[in-house]
Amino acid sequence: MSIQTVTTFPDLLGDLRIEARGAILPALLGRRVFFAMPDKPVWPLVRIYDTGGGPDGGEVPVENRRVAWDIWGRPRIGDKSNMGAGTFADVTAIVLAIKSFLHDLYGPIGSGSTCVLNAEVTNVVPSADPDAGAARYLVDSLFTIRPN
Repeated sequence: MSIQTVTTFPDLLGDLRIEARGAILPALLGRRVFFAMPDKPVWPLVRIYDTGGGPDGGEVPVENRRVAWDIWGRPRIGDKSNMGAGTFADVTAIVLAIKSFLHDLYGPIGSGSTCVLNAEVTNVVPSADPDAGAARYLVDSLFTIRPN
């Protein structure tokens, strides 16, 4: 009789949000890194979400995950809150901070359950919202992770 072990892959998004809120973006964003758009946003903000991937299929418990970083500035049209900045320059500074963070990311992150073996930016797309007049970028990234 053989004993089978079960691999539990870590919560990459949760650990990335911990890192983003605590290490890389507080000066630019405070703690405004979310999984979904908040009901009453303060600008600028970042929404992170999983865009695919999965276990690599080998014997070593490694997973490849794609994560999108949606960086939003304050709309000029229809936003009566006037909460926060969020100009094109603000959004661009956040994009550069995310790119630098991912370039240097290696090892345990966040809660300590995720170990990053590789992180890279695969695409940066200017995606301004013309209807609202909001500055916006989308940063696509690819991670190779394992449980820590």
